[in-house]
This record gives sequence, structure tokens and C-alpha cells, in this order.
Amino acid sequence: MPLKNGLQATQEINNIYEEMNKNNPECFSLKPPKVIILTAFKTLSFESYVKQFGITECYEKPIELDLLCDVIQRLIQQQAAEIDHV
Repeated sequence: MPLKNGLQATQEINNIYEEMNKNNPECFSLKPPKVIILTAFKTLSFESYVKQFGITECYEKPIELDLLCDVIQRLIQQQAAEIDHV
């Protein structure tokens, strides 16, 4: 059994980014990475719950490879657009 689940790990990663930004205000603002989770337990309430931990996307297993590729491509395009506007 892992020491942390995906929600705890995501929360810790986001806390690290927040701390880095707070301690280095003269640097550019670092945004936490996009996080996609795959779960066997997806309901609307669960999806709302995981968003509180900084989860970007939540999908139910099994996931079609085409869908996963589309999601990743969309998130990359969003990130690129954010960088272009800075």
C-alpha cells in the first residue's frame, strides 16, 4: 500500500508550488501541474470533492485511449495559451 494516495500527493505538490511562489515573489508565478486522475469510483459528488485537492480532470476507469489523448492534448493547448498571454 502506498504511503500517500493520489489526492494527498496532489495536495502536497500544490502546497510545494504555493510555498515556492510565496518565498520567491520576485520570480515568475509558478502554476501547479495539471493532474488527471482515473478512478473506479466516479460520481458527481466525488468529482466535486477531488477538485478541492487541485485535481484538474477526473475520469472513470477503464478509459478509452483516444479520450485520454484528447484530454492531454486539450490541457497542453490550454497551458500553451496561458503562457502566450503572460
